Amino acid sequence: MLTKKIMSAYFASSLLLGMGFAVWRMALMFRYYDPYNNEYSTDAKTSLQVFGYVLCFSLLAMATSYFFLRKHTFSEFSASSNQLSVFSSALLGFVFVAIGFLVLLYYAKELFSADTTPFFKGMRIVSFVLLFLSAIYFILSAAASRISLKAKKSCSFFPTLFALSLLIVSYINPAYNYTDPNHNLCNISICALLLFFLYETRSTVTGNSTPIRFVFSLVALICLLAYILPICILMAFWELSTGIDVLFEAVECGALFYIVAVLYSMIHAVKPKTITAKS
Repeated sequence: MLTKKIMSAYFASSLLLGMGFAVWRMALMFRYYDPYNNEYSTDAKTSLQVFGYVLCFSLLAMATSYFFLRKHTFSEFSASSNQLSVFSSALLGFVFVAIGFLVLLYYAKELFSADTTPFFKGMRIVSFVLLFLSAIYFILSAAASRISLKAKKSCSFFPTLFALSLLIVSYINPAYNYTDPNHNLCNISICALLLFFLYETRSTVTGNSTPIRFVFSLVALICLLAYILPICILMAFWELSTGIDVLFEAVECGALFYIVAVLYSMIHAVKPKTITAKS
C-alpha cells in the first residue's frame, strides 16, 4: 500500500533527522557551551541560528505528511494493540513513577520548601502530583483487557495536564534565561510533547486516530530527540549539572519510545481510501 510506504518514509526521516539534530547539538554544546556558567560563547551565534533554521524547516517538512493522509482513516485506537505499544506504554508509566520517587528522594526539600514565588512552587507541586497520575494512565493502557476502558479514558487527561503544567513551570522559572538556546529548545520540546499528549487524549476518548496525530508525533519525535538525548549523554559523560528541572524533563526519554510505538501502530492501522461509486 502506497500510503503505508509514504508514512514509513516520514517515520524514518523523522527518526534520522532527530538523531542528526541530537549529534549536531552535542557537537555545538561540546565546542561552545560553558557548563559552569550555563551559557554559550558568542562564537556560537551563527551556528545556533543555522541549527534553529534547519530545525524549523525540518518540522515544516514533517507537517507536509498531512496532505498525503488527510483523506485516510485509521482503525480503532488502542494502546494495547501490539507488543511494542504495550511495552512502551508500560515503560513510560514506569518512567513517570521512577521520576516521581527520585524527585522525592533527592529534591523533596527544594520541591516543597523552596524560597520562590507561591505560584511557581504550586505549579511545580502540581507537576509532581501529575507524574503519578499520568503513570496510572499508561499502566492501564498497557493492559490488554478492555475492562478498564472507562478508567483509561478518565485518566487520559493527566499526561496532557502534566505537559501543560511542566511548560508553565519552565516559563515562570525565576532562573529562566530567555536568551539561552537550551531553555528555548526545552520549551519547544515540551510544547511538542503537549500537542502529542493532547491528541493521545483525543484518540483514547474517541477511539480513533487522525492524520494530524501522525504529524504531531513526527514533530514530537524530532524535538524530543534534539533536546533530551544530548542532555542525557552529556550529563553522563561530560560536566552538565543536574537538577530537579532536568529530572522532570527526563520524562521525555520514556516518551520517545512511546511516540515510536504510536507511529508504528498508526502506519499499520491506516485504512485505504474508500471510493464511492457514482450512481
